[in-house]
Amino acid sequence: MTELMLAIDIGTSSLKAALVSVDGRVKATARRGYETRIARDGWAEQSPTDWLSALEAAMKDLEDRSELSEVVGLALTGQMSAGLLVDATGAQLTPCLIWSDQRAAAQSARAAKSYGAATLHRLTGNPPSPTYTAPKIAWLTENDPQPQAAAFMQPKDWMVAQLTGRLVTDPSDASCTGLFDLRGGTWSNDLLELYDIPSRLAPEILPSTAVVGPLRKAAAQRLGLTAGLPVVLGGGDGPVAGAGAGTLSAGDANASLGTSAWISKATHSPACDPDSGLATFAHVVPGLALETGAMHAAGGALEWAARLVGTDAASLAQRAISHQATANAPLFLPYLQGERTPHWISFPAGTFIGLSREHGIDDIACAVLEGVMFQLRTIKDVLAAHGDFTPVLTFSGTFGGGAGFGQLLADTLGCDVRSLASAEHTTSLGAAMVGFAGIGRLPDLTAARSWAVTDAAVGHGPRSTLSARRHDLFRAAWDAVAAPSEQLAALTHPSED
Repeated sequence: MTELMLAIDIGTSSLKAALVSVDGRVKATARRGYETRIARDGWAEQSPTDWLSALEAAMKDLEDRSELSEVVGLALTGQMSAGLLVDATGAQLTPCLIWSDQRAAAQSARAAKSYGAATLHRLTGNPPSPTYTAPKIAWLTENDPQPQAAAFMQPKDWMVAQLTGRLVTDPSDASCTGLFDLRGGTWSNDLLELYDIPSRLAPEILPSTAVVGPLRKAAAQRLGLTAGLPVVLGGGDGPVAGAGAGTLSAGDANASLGTSAWISKATHSPACDPDSGLATFAHVVPGLALETGAMHAAGGALEWAARLVGTDAASLAQRAISHQATANAPLFLPYLQGERTPHWISFPAGTFIGLSREHGIDDIACAVLEGVMFQLRTIKDVLAAHGDFTPVLTFSGTFGGGAGFGQLLADTLGCDVRSLASAEHTTSLGAAMVGFAGIGRLPDLTAARSWAVTDAAVGHGPRSTLSARRHDLFRAAWDAVAAPSEQLAALTHPSED
């Protein structure tokens, strides 16, 4: 009999259920979506019961195509930086405020002013932000108090509670709350007090590979599974996807390239440096943290430029790869929506530099794709400056660029790269790794390194010398346009003070 792990991923827009074998083959998948309610600007809520309904529907789809009797365990993952309150039975008392909900800006600003933004970053690994869980829970306790509340939960933890009856979390999800002492590996009583959150609401922290309990009979019947199967806690989708991409040892790094983009690196010694602009989370691999640098507009910048010239992003990327930037090509700063690492700016600062009448659409295409890659290089350089950086970067996504994309990326980043062939199922594979390690079918997560199937590495070539010089100009260009961009934003949206 083939042993299968049921990997459950509660994403931002849909839930994915996947059956994965112990040798890393994805045997079947099913996906069901759900609604995000936006009652006001800056709000974003989901109902946890919608996640459960999506899981039940996905399991019915799998039952039609697979032998569920081969499932030997369940493992969970899901969107991070969310928050809801539950009672002692795990029943929801509030909607879930997902990661994109920004209503708690005042609570976040108040904490930063009281404790110091840099101090918070050094303790938690992350800058204070309404994106994280702590200010969301503070907002809920201030605006929707629930005397019966027993814990605050993340999405995957809520689902674990429905399956097992236990209220727990793991270090990876705890580390995206803004309440976790990253180096100490525990909840910070000082931070709970700072946000005026009772310590009794902080769930017990267990290892990501912990078997939380047996699958309850009622849940098993609803899912078409055998009662008593081990339910493995799992982790947040970022660290779990990192594991699925093969980022399993110190120095391993992976890049995810989509509408936005980020690079994550595993390390034993996280810097927690406020000046770096990096976010840091506990990994699902014991003893490791993930340092992550992110950018807002990656594929999004290509989509914007493509719309202006009447084409699509993939065609624009292909033109850029065919043409490639020359020494006198314009530069582009892709800060169309502000930026994260390393600048952390909220104002738009997208900029072309060096345009002339001789430049055409091909030059614009090259500038935009190169600008996106230069911002990724900036992130890579910040990560590498903190040590523990692999000589080969694994990446997923090509913006539709196809052949030649890997070589251009290697030349622009100044490092060897390899494409992740298994990118479609990265998060499911990572969750299954954690699950099989949890039930003892794998000795540890590194034993599943071969699950991350990659193409052959592409080395950076002679063009990398020109790219390095142009990247220096790219960095200098930011220094020149930062202040005028901020002043222009202030002129456009004057303060009410």
